Amino acid sequence: MGIGLIRVLLAFVVITAHTHPVFHLNLGSAVVAVRSFFIISGFYMAMILRGKYKSYWLFLTNRILRIYPIYWAVLLLTILAGVGAHFITGNWGEITAFSETIRTINPVTFIILAISNLILLGRDVISFTFFNPTSGLLSFHALSDASFTSMQFLLVPQAWTLVLEVLFYLVAPLIVNRSLQVVGFFFGLSLAVKWYLAAHGLTSVLWTYRFFPTELCYFLLGVFAFRLYERLRPTLRTRAVGLVATAVVTVIFLFYSYLYPALGLSFTAAEWIFYLMLTFLLPFIFLYSQTLRYDRRVGDLSYPVYISHILVFNVTSPLIFQPYIHNNNLEALFVFTGTIVFSLLLLKFLQYPIDRYREARVRLATTR
Repeated sequence: MGIGLIRVLLAFVVITAHTHPVFHLNLGSAVVAVRSFFIISGFYMAMILRGKYKSYWLFLTNRILRIYPIYWAVLLLTILAGVGAHFITGNWGEITAFSETIRTINPVTFIILAISNLILLGRDVISFTFFNPTSGLLSFHALSDASFTSMQFLLVPQAWTLVLEVLFYLVAPLIVNRSLQVVGFFFGLSLAVKWYLAAHGLTSVLWTYRFFPTELCYFLLGVFAFRLYERLRPTLRTRAVGLVATAVVTVIFLFYSYLYPALGLSFTAAEWIFYLMLTFLLPFIFLYSQTLRYDRRVGDLSYPVYISHILVFNVTSPLIFQPYIHNNNLEALFVFTGTIVFSLLLLKFLQYPIDRYREARVRLATTR
């Protein structure tokens, strides 16, 4: 049990949010899970940027090789699943928006949407637009409007988090190795943007949850956590503290939805207490985790589980459950199991071979 297990638990909570609570247990919080992912990502990016990566280009291309192959595989299968679903059930699945507008959509709009789905970048901007079925063009809504219908064209819906990850990868080398004052400046700037948007009524999820400037602070909490680890590392002698820290974070997160109302805390206050606790405890959790062989393998599942679970749900639910019996517990368990099996296949046949190539690139760079 370590960081790897925590990452998988975070992914499972997101699955539950997108399917059904198993046995009516509302474990964790999808919002807290995603932002905790960002904190852990910031920790690891700081670790590798202050360690094995000295080349910006090598870092960036290796991160692309880490994210995009699995994403492209899921994207392709999402399209194929939509076509297959049409012939079986008459429903186009995630590609319904394209199928319904194919005769009216402007070719330039279609290209923009296709490219943004392919390279991820630009999805965040498209989320702020509305599709006009008459002109076939995209247009911007009022900034405070929360109903941005162009989002229906963004396949693999949960990939919005990958956009933020990629943007962080682009700026991380420019921030991570700077002084703590510089990191703190960008952290404060991100919080200031959050406050400004909230003060001006821009409270839709696109501004408060999916907007890179407001989410950068969570990545930077991970950077602070790694800087703390660097300072504590010479004095950290026992892994027992890490085991306790892992257990504390896991239990508090899993029962988060029950704890904060019982303690009389607002969701936002409870969020920040948890994030600060995670930031402080990550160095101890990492110390405990780094010697556990299985923990990294378990953690490897978190990304494919997260990015593929909606595909698995969309394929299995209409074919297996809806025509016959709709049992939420059984359906959720089936999606969990199917997603894990599919993720293991993605890792074995796609990601691990690519990872060996990534490591070879790092070794070659260090020998030059």
